Amino acid sequence: MYSITISRVKKGDNPRSVWYIQSVEMQSANTEMTGIVVAQDPKHFYVWCRERLPGLDIAIPKPASLSLTDWIQFSVSKDSMDHSFKSDPAFQIEEFQKIPSKFQTDLSKTGKSVTIKLDMEIARNPRIEDIHHEVMGLIINERFEFQQTGMYSITIVRAKKGENPRSVWYIQSVEMAPPTPMQAPPTPMPRSLSLSSAARENNTKRAIIMNISNFKQDETINVWIFDLKQQGTVKLNAPTEKLNLTAGDMFEAVFTNMNGTWFSGGPVTKIKNSYTTRLNNNSSEVEVLLSVEAFSNPDPSHSSSWIDHDDFGEILDINDRVQNHSNLLYKVWIQLSRVGDNYQWVVLDQAN
Repeated sequence: MYSITISRVKKGDNPRSVWYIQSVEMQSANTEMTGIVVAQDPKHFYVWCRERLPGLDIAIPKPASLSLTDWIQFSVSKDSMDHSFKSDPAFQIEEFQKIPSKFQTDLSKTGKSVTIKLDMEIARNPRIEDIHHEVMGLIINERFEFQQTGMYSITIVRAKKGENPRSVWYIQSVEMAPPTPMQAPPTPMPRSLSLSSAARENNTKRAIIMNISNFKQDETINVWIFDLKQQGTVKLNAPTEKLNLTAGDMFEAVFTNMNGTWFSGGPVTKIKNSYTTRLNNNSSEVEVLLSVEAFSNPDPSHSSSWIDHDDFGEILDINDRVQNHSNLLYKVWIQLSRVGDNYQWVVLDQAN
């Protein structure tokens, strides 16, 4: 884009034109930016923008028709983008327009901090690690583990901590949404396609409750299905508390595969536990005590010692917890954990 100044001049007889270019200047292209009003003082509003260095807000002089939590759009010239926009602490704008909020944006209970509610699909990660969002960028996680892959409702809060922060957004709270099969009750099958008694018997599987999650009063039971050696989910018409079911309990139920997820809508029959279990204090996930024979050495398909179990499938000793001893059997505590891109049972501790 060019800015051209022309002047009117008559030159000679029968001119082709009387307009001549006097000067030419190339205009800088503007970049459209999005920001959120996150703070104010008596003289300015302050706007967070992902493209700025964390902690450097953009100032908008008052009076301006703005409020905390407003989303705005504004233009930045190429020269400013190249030289001052990212890191100039005194950068200001005066022209902007308010836009609809991209996400639910509120003030904290104190009225001093901005909070944003995000719905995100997050892979299982038992470690406390920061997360990334396509709009909000880096979000610092100081205390939350994600013990299951799924859709989460995450509330983040803006806070400035220390000099040169990596981000100003921190996870404030986390709720897990029900998995997709739980969004609506299964469609009843036509009578001609309903499961026969024999088919129901063939589809009846033994399972153990790994954890029970609640999202907006919708209870989801996450299980390990012994007969399939796979994870599954259960949704019942009555709360588990009334059914005397809790994490670590074993039961039988009919499971069907719904779009790759093993699902049961009940009824369930509680059965005697075959294993000793305990809850992990940090993650509320079930840990299981097993008696197993000697582990196999690592091989091309396994990077650590391992054993194949009838109910839990392959169990890996990725942290070399099992030590040689004179007993015929090993007693180990195991937990379902993320290993690379998959979920595997791994040894937590040796119990003998």
